[in-house]
Amino acid sequence: MSTTATSGPAQRNLELQYDDLTDIAALPGAARLLRTLDELGLPWAVVTSADRRLATVRLHAAGLPARHLVTVEDTLHGKPDPAPYLAGAALLGVDPKDCLVVEDAQPGVDAARAAGMRVAALRGLTGDVPIRDLDDLADQFAG
Repeated sequence: MSTTATSGPAQRNLELQYDDLTDIAALPGAARLLRTLDELGLPWAVVTSADRRLATVRLHAAGLPARHLVTVEDTLHGKPDPAPYLAGAALLGVDPKDCLVVEDAQPGVDAARAAGMRVAALRGLTGDVPIRDLDDLADQFAG
């Protein structure tokens, strides 16, 4: 568990992020992908470098559920350390080698690979599972 308190300018920046949700939107296909995973009975979690409050308000603003959430507050180290993804696998009761991580940032890709997980990468990053977008991944699961 992280115990570092945020103060001063960093705290003010966080407070602004908690309240400024005007530009928050789910990635195209995110809701469909989560529905598909649920229909197939596949476990999933959100692993983020945000704190729990910020992650929760942003997911809510994007219209996405957060049944299983791993935040910066749940591990001693953040991405690109594998600890957040290993915590997510443990939370779900899934062997890390059986996990597929969807990532849109290089530190997350690096963290997932260090955890022994496969990666479906977005935004031009190189992944183990080729996808163009989240609808494409939903199609592959439903396939």
